[in-house]
Amino acid sequence: MLKGMIDGENSEELFHLIHPKLIVRKSSIGTAAWDNLLCVKNIKMQNEEN
Repeated sequence: MLKGMIDGENSEELFHLIHPKLIVRKSSIGTAAWDNLLCVKNIKMQNEEN
């Protein structure tokens, strides 16, 4: 789409909506934060089961 705009091509699709998704990985945070994240996730899953 950007290349088409630069080349002067007319396109009716001027915008595309992108739905981003954040994926937290162990390599992007410290070990303590990773452990806390897993703990919160486990608690949430337990609450959903009850």
